[in-house]
This record gives sequence, C-alpha cells and structure tokens, in this order.
Amino acid sequence: MKAEGLLNQLKYDPLQVVSPMAKAILLEPNHLEIPIDGYWHNWDGPIKLSSPLNQRGNEVITLTHAVRNGANDESLVPKGDIWTGCVTVGLPKGLQTQGNGVLIVPASQFARFADSNLSRKGSSTVDNLSKFSNYSTGGTTQTSNIMKKLDNLRTQAKTATVIDRKLISLLSNPELLVIAYNNIKSKPGNMTPEIVPETLDGMSSEWFIKTAEQTQSGQFNFQPSRRIAIPKASGGTKPLSIGSPRDKIVQEALRLILEAIFEPTFSDHSHGFRPARSCHTALKEFYTNFRSSQWLIEGDISKCFDSIEHRKLMNLIESRITDRRFTQYINKALNAGYFEFRVYEHNIAGTPQGSIISPLLANIFLHQLDAFVDSLKLEFDKGVKPRRNPIARRYEWKIAKAKKLGDLRLVRDLAIEAKKYSFVDFNDTEYRRLMYTRYADDWIIGIRGTHSDALMILDKVSEFCSNIGLKVSPDKTKITNLRTSKGLFLGVELSRSNHTKFSRVVISSSTKRLPLNLRLTAPIPRIIKKLTDTGFIDNGKPAPRFLWLHNSHDQIIHLYNAVFRGYLNYYSFVHNYSRLVSLLNHTLKQSAAKLLAAKFKLGTRAKVFEKYGNLLTSPNKISFINPSYKGNHMNFKTGTNKPQTLENIKALSVGSKSLANLLNKVCLVCGSNYKVEMHHVRKMSDLNPKVSHIDKLMVKAKKKQVPLCRKCHMKKHNSN
Repeated sequence: MKAEGLLNQLKYDPLQVVSPMAKAILLEPNHLEIPIDGYWHNWDGPIKLSSPLNQRGNEVITLTHAVRNGANDESLVPKGDIWTGCVTVGLPKGLQTQGNGVLIVPASQFARFADSNLSRKGSSTVDNLSKFSNYSTGGTTQTSNIMKKLDNLRTQAKTATVIDRKLISLLSNPELLVIAYNNIKSKPGNMTPEIVPETLDGMSSEWFIKTAEQTQSGQFNFQPSRRIAIPKASGGTKPLSIGSPRDKIVQEALRLILEAIFEPTFSDHSHGFRPARSCHTALKEFYTNFRSSQWLIEGDISKCFDSIEHRKLMNLIESRITDRRFTQYINKALNAGYFEFRVYEHNIAGTPQGSIISPLLANIFLHQLDAFVDSLKLEFDKGVKPRRNPIARRYEWKIAKAKKLGDLRLVRDLAIEAKKYSFVDFNDTEYRRLMYTRYADDWIIGIRGTHSDALMILDKVSEFCSNIGLKVSPDKTKITNLRTSKGLFLGVELSRSNHTKFSRVVISSSTKRLPLNLRLTAPIPRIIKKLTDTGFIDNGKPAPRFLWLHNSHDQIIHLYNAVFRGYLNYYSFVHNYSRLVSLLNHTLKQSAAKLLAAKFKLGTRAKVFEKYGNLLTSPNKISFINPSYKGNHMNFKTGTNKPQTLENIKALSVGSKSLANLLNKVCLVCGSNYKVEMHHVRKMSDLNPKVSHIDKLMVKAKKKQVPLCRKCHMKKHNSN
C-alpha cells in the first residue's frame, strides 16, 4: 500500500520523440530483463502522449526500455529507425517480475497506439498514443503502405469511372520513387548518359527526397531525350527516343499509378505491354478462340506511336483522372521534346518510342479501338450454331436407307464417301462470328462469314481509326483465307490444317471425321534469313560468328546456347517444332564448331568434335544444348509476368527497396555512413576483380549496385 501511495504521487513525463534523429526522453530504463509479453514496434517519427494519465485500480504497466535498431541488408528484420519498447500489465508477481526495480506506470494511464496492428497481452487497453511519420520512416511499413494504396487504387478503378483522389501525393512520395528505381536499376541502358550527363550511378536518398519535393511543388521537369533512327525488319527506319536515366524513375512512378487506374479496364483481347500478358497469350487466344474463323484480317496501324495526338490522349486521361497536378506530369513527359542532330525538336503528336510510359499511353489510346471492335462484334455475330452441311445430310439419308435394305457393302461405301465432307455448312449466312485480338499496334480479326463480310469489317475499322487520328497501313493490312494461304502475326504463321483426321467412336467401333484445326508454325525462311543477317549462315551454310572469337570456350558455348534457347522458348508451341529444332541444332552447332576450330587452330570441324565431343563440351563441363525434338502445341509460355501488387512483391518488405534502407546504408569499403550513394555498373562483365578491390567485392556479392560513400565513390571513378 505504501508503494501504491507513492505511485499516485508521481508525475510522469511522456515519451517524446521530436525528430527522427532526436534522443528519447525515457522513464527509468531497465536493459537487463525482457518482458514475457514481448515487444511492440513503432516506426520512427514524432510520438507523444495525447491524454493525461489516470490510474485505474491496481493495474500497472511497465516501460522497460526504448532503443533504436538498424538492421543490415541481409536481415529479415524491418529496415530503418525503429523504436522498440515492451509492456507488462499487472503488479509484479509470479513469473512477472519485470516490475521490480523499475518505474511502474498505471496501465490505463499509458496511451494507446492508433496502429491497428499493435497488440499485447494483459487485461488493460493501452490508449491515446498518436503516431506520425516522415521521410525517414521504416521501409517495411511505408513500402507496404505504398503498395496498399496502389492496390486500393486498382480496386477502385474497376468500378469507378472517374478517379478523384489526389494522386500527386502518391507520385511525390519518395517511397514510390524508390520502388520505381528498383524496377529499372538493373537495366544496362540506364548507365548511358544522354543529353544530361548523368546516369543512375551515384543515386542517394537526398535525390529521392529532393525529387519528391520538386514533384509535389510542380517544379520537376523532364529533360529532352536523344532521338536515333533504328532499322525496321520490313525496311526503312523508325525513331527511338532515349531519355535521361533519372527521368525514367519518375516515368516509372507515373506508369505504376496509371497502370493501377487503367489496367483493370483494358480489354481481355489486348495483350501488348501488359502484366501477365505477352505474345504467347495473344497467340494462345488465336489458337483457342479463332477455330471457327474462315477469313483472317491482318491489321497494322501505320506509325502508331508517332501519330497519337497529345490533346486527344490527354482528354482520355483527364476524363478519368481529375487531379490536374498529376496529369500535368504526363503532359510534361509528352512535350519534353528531343534532340536530333543537335537540333531541338518538339511535336504535338506521338508518344516517344523508348519512353517507359509510352507503351501504356498507347494502350490507353488504342483501348478505343478495342471497344469499337467489341461493339462491331455485337452487331456482326448472328445465330446460335451453324446448320448441317446439306451434302453430309444427304449421305446420312442414303446410309439410313441402305441399312433398312440390309445392303452392308453399300453402307460401308457411302460412309467412306461421307467422310470426305464436313458436317458443318461453312456457307451458312445465318451464322456469323467475329474474333479479335491485339498486341500493341498489330491486330487480327477472324471472320466466320463471307469475304464481303471481311471487307466490310476492314472498312469500318479503317474508318474508325481515321476518325481518332490513326491510319491503317494499306501495305501491311490484308485479308487471308486460312484454308488456302497463311497469315503472319507476331512472327508466327497462321493457317488451317489440310490434313483430315478421324477418331474412333467407342460405342459403334466406327470412325468420325474431325474438324480441320488451326496451325501455328515457325516461319522457317524468315528464321534462315535472320540467321544469315546475324552471321550464323553464309551462302546457305553454317558460318562462324567471328564477333565472338575473343571469348573463352565457356562463353562461346553460353552465347550459342542463349540464341538456341531464345528460338526454342518463343516457338515452343509451333506445329513444326521438330523441324525448327533440327534446323537450329545443325546450324548453330556447326557454326560453333567452326568458330572453335578457328580459335584453337584445329583446322577442321572434325577435329573439334573429336576433341570436345558431340556437344562441344568445354574443360569446365559447359556443353552445347542437347534439345528434345518432341513438341507440344499447347506449350505457351504464359503467366510468368505477374502484375505488381502487394501480394506478389513480398520482397518489398526487406532488402534495399525502401528509402529508410538508403538512409541507413554504409560504405562497402570504409564503413562510413556519411553521404552514401549507389555505385552502378552496366553489366557484371565490366568488373575487373584483379585490379579493383570494389569490383572484387561486387563480384563476390553478385551485385551490379553497391553503396559507397562520396569519397570512396570518387576515388573509384578517378582510378578508372
């Protein structure tokens, strides 16, 4: 009772944290004992008690200690500055001895966190403790909050026609910029200086905070890009804009927000530059959904990316997003301009090819075409199922009549003749279907109808594209009869099989005719031409690719295997898979043998195979691919590119994907935490561990980015 009376006379100072770097004013700490009720964690920030302390009965709470933790990169402990405290409810008794020797605070007088994730044991509720965060908050909570906001935005966009949230606060959040940086940091192109001589090398937390403040205030501007012309496979050139690597971080942040808003509303028939979609998903849709089509319209929009008018695109975006402070950055990205031959140019139309947000903006604009074709489908489709072929029905009547007469020989002969004809009438005008799929600016429409129907649909699509400022290319757009010729879509030949197949009916032990299925085949002549252009074939025979002569035996085998795997993975589903494997295996293996013969001065391919075996195995046991010739026409590579949501980015909770982690990094060389920035290299092969100690550490860690203080970073670059 005496101790309890003393407790009532005590005056308590609240736990205060003025700034992330300030010291905490603590109640008498006890570091020797750990409470049995565990710890609670709160992210660094201003913390204060928001209500006076009032004792309730004999319930008490013990505050033993509050310390700051900083976890290293390899730990699974949340990153950043963390206040760690512990509580014990009740008077010290039994196993709960933590109250002995320390200040006892009445339980109901201690304030409660607003965080719903905070929980502890005991009969008393801890209430009225407010929590705030600033830029130096812990990585796990803040990064997860950003992804939760994007997920909530994605959920809202599924039903809401207009997004009226203040998106500028999300765009100007440094944690979102860090996520964007981590998405693009490993791409080699971001180590190439453009108009502004800066790359991702030297990135620091100060840049993220400064850029976030500039974005919030509207002062951030995109730098002009550098434009070059690259050759097209069909001849001619197309422009490619190469922007500033650091501008790409803000563009990636824009892309993440725009994707969360527009992705849920895109058509299921659109496959280009979308998460969980690819060329294979588009080709799989053709193979599964176009089976009844007779005519194929191969469409292409001429100079699609260069023809999109900025004003029309911005009208589409602003019709869904009301935050004009956010949409102004999309407009800034479109109007940043470019330098070509040292002359600054600016266009009022076109999304710059090479920009991170350009494919998404093109999808937003071309979604109009998807919606229009969907409306055409509703008008065009007719009938429930096609009628039976009159010739097949006539044979059925003759067979039934022969069975009644008991003429089995005639029944057999008529059945053989009937199998020559399809049971479905493809000329039925009362049954029509339209199928559609699009990948970026390439699209195909399948028509179950007549040739005039296909012409009518093509005219309507061409007229609609003209109305929105686009032009259907007359040279690349054509109508193909799948039964007599082949179409080409995404580098794959599309046609209908000419081989009639039959299956045995178990009950009657007879056979029935199967429909003529679609065929997807690899264009062998185009592949041979590609191998010729890249130096693997010369005058129709395998040739050594002398561009790789300086590489080691292991590297040469790896390079050839990479080319081989690339073709096999892309054409994994084609019906002529075995022929493709045979061509590539012979061409690439003979080319590699000739290159090794030249490198090791063995003279002939026979000596190379004699020395290294049939698979050209190196002394380090690196061998040429030994492929399987068995194909699977349903082996589409789908579902490997998942949307960027909270559920499938668990790694955002740990590692270096938070601003707090950048703030807490130390130099890899000297251990200093003063002005630490990220040192980047383009690729691992650029490292020289025999000369540079930093390169040796990077090779050991298998990383292309490592933290260095400003002094060590400058020393590294000056030594190169």
